[in-house]
Formats: sequence, C-alpha cells, structure tokens
Amino acid sequence: MSQFQVKVKSNFNSKSKKIEKGLEVTLLSNETSAPNLMSRGKKEIKNAFKNNFGVEIEDMYISSSYFEIKKLN
Repeated sequence: MSQFQVKVKSNFNSKSKKIEKGLEVTLLSNETSAPNLMSRGKKEIKNAFKNNFGVEIEDMYISSSYFEIKKLN
C-alpha cells in the first residue's frame, strides 16, 4: 500500500460547503502511483474528504486545478 497526501490548492464551494485552500487528507491506496483524478482515484479522494471532514466534493472539482497529490512513501 502507498500513502498519499491530497491538498486543496484553491478555494471552491461544493454542495453549499466552502472548501478552503490548504485543507488536506492522507489516504492509503493499493495503487503505487498517485490516484488518478479521472477514475477510481477520484472516488478515493471523495471518500477521504467525506470521512475526515464530512464534506462531499463534486466530481467536477476533483482535478489538478483544485488538488495537489504527493506520494509520502
């Protein structure tokens, strides 16, 4: 398993919740490379933010414009 840090790069509103720049989660993935923002990785990111902060992020915001992903190990 690999560990990744997913950090919000710019402020946005998703489902009437303000998502602030700098908000970050750490997630574990079976993937060895960074989560793909176009497929299963998108779901992992959404679930991590929902589980940690109780916010639902719409699919259209899960992109490299709004998120920075860094592999930790």
